[in-house]
Amino acid sequence: MHYSFPPPTIITITNIFLRFFKFLYLRRASGAVWLYFLEKNSHLEELFANIDIPFDCEFLVARQEDDHTVFLTEVYRINASFPIHTHHFGIWTTLSGPTLPTIGFYQRRNNLQGLLFKTICPEVELLLQKLLKDNVQNNGGRDYFFYQVWMILSEIVNFTVEFTPPGASGNGVLMDNGSWNGNVGMLQRGEADATVESLTMTSLRWQAVDLVSPLWNERKYMITKAVTSLELSWTSLFHPFSSSLWGALLATMLLLSVSLGVMYQACHHCAASRRNGLVRNICNSSFYVFSSFCGQGTYLSDVLNIKSKETRNAYRILVGKPEGKRPQGRPRRRWVDNIRMDLREIEWDGMDWIDLAQDRDKWRALVNTAMNFRVP
Repeated sequence: MHYSFPPPTIITITNIFLRFFKFLYLRRASGAVWLYFLEKNSHLEELFANIDIPFDCEFLVARQEDDHTVFLTEVYRINASFPIHTHHFGIWTTLSGPTLPTIGFYQRRNNLQGLLFKTICPEVELLLQKLLKDNVQNNGGRDYFFYQVWMILSEIVNFTVEFTPPGASGNGVLMDNGSWNGNVGMLQRGEADATVESLTMTSLRWQAVDLVSPLWNERKYMITKAVTSLELSWTSLFHPFSSSLWGALLATMLLLSVSLGVMYQACHHCAASRRNGLVRNICNSSFYVFSSFCGQGTYLSDVLNIKSKETRNAYRILVGKPEGKRPQGRPRRRWVDNIRMDLREIEWDGMDWIDLAQDRDKWRALVNTAMNFRVP
């Protein structure tokens, strides 16, 4: 007898047959093909009434008729609580040999007879459709895709779906004690039979459950382009903002510059400032406004440091003496006392230096004189 399936395990004695199937039930030895020769006076339904033949076990019963034709019948159970199910497998005669089925194993067992599957799902069926409807309209939603596949399978294979809420720990991770939490833990403990939530397929999860079927493949690529030539775009500076926003920004800066220049010209009481003219004050104000806009986004401490450094530099230029540097033989004094001593050394006995500083031309002349006098 030529047989394309794995070598069958042949059983002819009823007592040995019962012992073998107790071993089969405990070990779940479904890799072999079991062949049982049924006696003529035996009834198949009565013989297998109290024996659980797993769904994934291929068990064949051979019955010989009077014309020496052997009929092969496939028997199995959908579940231990379901009745025995039979399916015609083939025949064997001495003249033509065996006639075997042309369809596969699971194609012959394509009816689960309404078996209940507890399925992990985010919500019940109607609420799930409502929540994930938008994702379907946008060509996507992995969880909804898995849900649709599962519901289509339930109609084709004829099983019943009962939804159960997912675990609190998401898809689940392997804990230190070897057990799993989350959805994988529910499958491992038998609290659920399947899940329609998307999870990443890993080797550890593969070992924790009976079956993981990849239905959605995702790949991530990093695409780079080699720079062939150096291309400079002078307009790239303006790309962050639109043209309308740049126009509004320039208009705001011009308005603030004109307003500040007019206010400076009208409110300042210094004669030198008035001599500058309105146009010059507006130009100076434009620099102030521009620097203020350029300083946006900086920390206040940085602005204060820059301002203090500029103040010290302006003082050094005005007075003409670096900080911490003084002529030999003169003790360190305050900068106010140094200015007064400079005025005294050049024999200035006129107005006080504070009033003198109001006249810019005279003050610069006196400072230059003091600088020339103090340089050794």
